[in-house]
Amino acid sequence: MPAAHAQTAGKEYLKVFEGNGGELLAEQLLQTGVDYLFVGNGSGLGSLCDAVIDRPKLKLVLATHEAHVVAMASGYTMATGKPSFCMYSRVGAAHSTGNIYNAMKDRLPIIVAVDRADTTEDGRDGHEDLEDMLEPMKQYTKWRWVVKEVGRTPEWVTKAFKVSATLPCGPTYLMFPRDVTFEHKAKANIFLPGTFSVP
Repeated sequence: MPAAHAQTAGKEYLKVFEGNGGELLAEQLLQTGVDYLFVGNGSGLGSLCDAVIDRPKLKLVLATHEAHVVAMASGYTMATGKPSFCMYSRVGAAHSTGNIYNAMKDRLPIIVAVDRADTTEDGRDGHEDLEDMLEPMKQYTKWRWVVKEVGRTPEWVTKAFKVSATLPCGPTYLMFPRDVTFEHKAKANIFLPGTFSVP
């Protein structure tokens, strides 16, 4: 059975969606049950912020520092028991590690996302970039990934939520290259609620 028509006992688990990378991200966040996006005021988040305009259920909560973004997401998770999503500019990733460390020690299911330079810039030691931002996050997170194919955005977001919220819980870390988030006319399967709810 094709993945786009996957179902079990009459329940649909996938829907096809077409849009830019930021819209794919926003659509998948909606399906994971996210209500609030804790974001920094840095650059690199434009396509996600644009996608939120047409999705009023997703509410932006803005912070002026990356550490505060992670702290707010952590506080929301502690208050509600729900996984939370936060995103900020990669430049401030090092600033956020103290609170990611706290989230790991508290075993909080938070998904931390940052932007990244275009995939065409890999290996050029560009402005505001490090060659490897996954390795420094290894000790603070359960799982890390760079989303390099726009059509797989929902897959990696869903995995980040699943890994983060599976006991023992803990932060996961995603990087989104800018050309991926702004890529237009991308088509992907969005995973619907319950897809990975395994007792």
